[in-house]
Amino acid sequence: MFAFLKSNTFNTVFSFVIGLGFMALLKPVCKGDACRIQKAPSYEEIKTSTYQLGASCYKFEAQHMECPSTNVIEPFSTT
Repeated sequence: MFAFLKSNTFNTVFSFVIGLGFMALLKPVCKGDACRIQKAPSYEEIKTSTYQLGASCYKFEAQHMECPSTNVIEPFSTT
């Protein structure tokens, strides 16, 4: 049995198995849209930027308002 551990065949197979293990550890966990980080632009960016959607351009204005207690849209996720 110890002679097999010293053979070139064992070295090749063992290296291949270790390589597969590293690939499994390093592959991305997320897939598709889950890999994108979604967050809202800052207030300053919204205030000073003009956005083009299709053939039209838009400039957004922010206004302060009280948060409703129901039907609230949750903030963007940063994960």
